[in-house]
Amino acid sequence: MRTNLNPKLIDVQLSGRVRNVGPYKLSRLSTLNDAIASAGGKLPISGKITLVRINGDGSIITKK
Repeated sequence: MRTNLNPKLIDVQLSGRVRNVGPYKLSRLSTLNDAIASAGGKLPISGKITLVRINGDGSIITKK
């Protein structure tokens, strides 16, 4: 039986000063740097990077 309790891929939305903004499917073991690299990398003159994670229970975690 297949479930999504421990998926191999996660949905990630990238926005801001990356080359290709939009939704991506990444390995659940991916790092923030992996996500930025999959979007083609940062654009010149980019600011601070903020990670916003929305948990399954609706709570939000923000890291700079």
